[in-house]
Amino acid sequence: MPIFKPKKGPVFKWSRLLHFMLAALITAYGGHLWGYEGSVFAGIGSILMGFSWELYNKFKGRGSHPYGDALDFWSFVLGAVTAGIGWLILGG
Repeated sequence: MPIFKPKKGPVFKWSRLLHFMLAALITAYGGHLWGYEGSVFAGIGSILMGFSWELYNKFKGRGSHPYGDALDFWSFVLGAVTAGIGWLILGG
């Protein structure tokens, strides 16, 4: 039984933007508070949080899409990576 299944509908959704922005905010704030180490640990934490959220949807989720969605997960990853690189260029 698969853990990840694609959601129906367009690739670009407001919810994926929200996933992206949440991971970017966590990563950038970690960098703001604790510098290089903070941005790395907060970035890893936000990616793990996103992965955990998608697993939660599979095993405990109810509603219209009780599976993890790979695009949602990769939105978390892109948000963390974008903010991490931005931190290195602008704030580091």
